[in-house]
Amino acid sequence: MLVDTHCHLDLEQFADDRAAVIERARASGIGWLLNVAVCLKSCETTLELSRRHEDVFASLGVHPHYADTVNEDAFVRIKGWLGQKKVKAVGEIGLDFYRNLSSVVSQMQHLRAFIGLALEFDLPVILHCRNAYKELLAVLDEFHNAGLRGVFHCFSGTGEDMACLLERGFSVSFCGNLTYPGNTALRDILKEVPLERLLLETDSPYLAPHLRRGERNEPAFLRETAQAMADIKGITLEDFARCTTQNAAALFRIEGI
Repeated sequence: MLVDTHCHLDLEQFADDRAAVIERARASGIGWLLNVAVCLKSCETTLELSRRHEDVFASLGVHPHYADTVNEDAFVRIKGWLGQKKVKAVGEIGLDFYRNLSSVVSQMQHLRAFIGLALEFDLPVILHCRNAYKELLAVLDEFHNAGLRGVFHCFSGTGEDMACLLERGFSVSFCGNLTYPGNTALRDILKEVPLERLLLETDSPYLAPHLRRGERNEPAFLRETAQAMADIKGITLEDFARCTTQNAAALFRIEGI
């Protein structure tokens, strides 16, 4: 069994066939999905999706691209949803200094605020980081010894960045871009990551694996990325699937499915 710990099935790219996408995921051996919200509206649709499907769970938060849109009302509404049974994480939160679609001040402010919610509700964080590893790690260090746990999703940093986040106890996941022929450096970094820190994700509808590059990504395509990662780690797909599924179940506290 594989699990997709990061997808965005609530987005409009899946409006016409969302239920069919989930069925294809099940048919391909995906045991459960974690749908990750990116803004207030996305939090609402993610919650609704998790209510409709037993094997779909929710992560609620605001992506750094939308940090400037977060007001007190939005923050309070999201906080009010975090205690629901199907909510398993706070995210997608983080810093993005590549596109800079929200101000640095706003990104920093809301990153700290959402980390505070994660600690209050004892939930892991799902972290987005682009061109901001030094700054994001510095914020995480402010919460040292607070019991914060989580995952850096769609890792895109350097080997030094990886060493720093592993030293702090975080997990990491890779997307389909790991399979692109030109991404040798990313594959080399994966070789150094302990198996017990790895998670699987698609980041659907983005970053389809190499054989489907250019298509809309979906959870059913996860197996190609998983096989590539297993090959890099020198183990069978079955062993890799078992390990990463156990890692995900432990981090997000999902049992019995």
